[in-house]
Amino acid sequence: MLFVGINPGVRSALTGHHFAGYSNRFWKLLHQSGLVPEPVTYLDDDRLPEWGYGITNVVARATPGIDELKPEEYAAGRLRLRAKVRRYHPDIVAFVGITVYRAMFPERSGPVTMGPQLERLGEAAVFVLPNTSGRNAHFSFAQMLAAFESLRRHVDSSSSPCPGEMCACGTRLTRRRRSAMDFKAFGDKAKEMAGAAAASATTTAGKMLDEFNEALPTMRALGFVVKDLHVGMGLLPEVGATLVATTDSIDEKKIKELIEKHAEKKLLVTALKGLHAAYNIKREIPDVPLKGVQLDLTMTLPPRVSISFVNNVVAAA
Repeated sequence: MLFVGINPGVRSALTGHHFAGYSNRFWKLLHQSGLVPEPVTYLDDDRLPEWGYGITNVVARATPGIDELKPEEYAAGRLRLRAKVRRYHPDIVAFVGITVYRAMFPERSGPVTMGPQLERLGEAAVFVLPNTSGRNAHFSFAQMLAAFESLRRHVDSSSSPCPGEMCACGTRLTRRRRSAMDFKAFGDKAKEMAGAAAASATTTAGKMLDEFNEALPTMRALGFVVKDLHVGMGLLPEVGATLVATTDSIDEKKIKELIEKHAEKKLLVTALKGLHAAYNIKREIPDVPLKGVQLDLTMTLPPRVSISFVNNVVAAA
């Protein structure tokens, strides 16, 4: 079975886990309804393949609310979801919320009731559950639990009576067992990729910090000081730094020389090119009294830089 949400919320994006909102009741409902045999939290989302379940979203982009999603994102998401269903062959696709169900079937009009629907996705049956967010005032916890218990009964009734991996009547894997195996393989691959990505990101962050330390003397020679250093933690850590100076520190000739001299140092060259671009902009507006310059450097691959001018020299010093 495949659970489908509409898109990740902010906390899910920050933690890297599904249905991670503080008030979201998805995981509690999953256990209390009997769909999983033990209490679970959002940290256990990678264990769902153990029970033959998968989880995904129609739209991958995280937003504070669905109002920010665009029609073309829904259209692309519908195609991706259909492709996933064709690839992993779930028996049931369970939409967590009427909104996500309508997003997948925009042609559907009229009221929608919880439970099995007439539509199908490939060979998969379609089931609608309540939105489990704590902000959903249309359903009490008891009503949500009743819907999840109905889903559990639906899952039980749709399971093949053939025990084990083989049907008694032949050699074909049962649909339920095949679905569980497919999702387990998908889950294992996802964990492997996530682990490799995290390890690579940690190594990259370390290399970037080393390059930042190498770049500091050059930036100090241009009159810059480090205002702060910040690290964002998640599946992919992000390291950033803010450097400040006065606009008198922007020496175009010296910056060009340094870019040529340190061409192999990506982080330093990115900062210097950003500074050179800022110099050109400042030259076009000579009458604006901006005396301070702030350089925000994000140490990713490739590095990113943004420049801000301030008219308070003390704030930038």
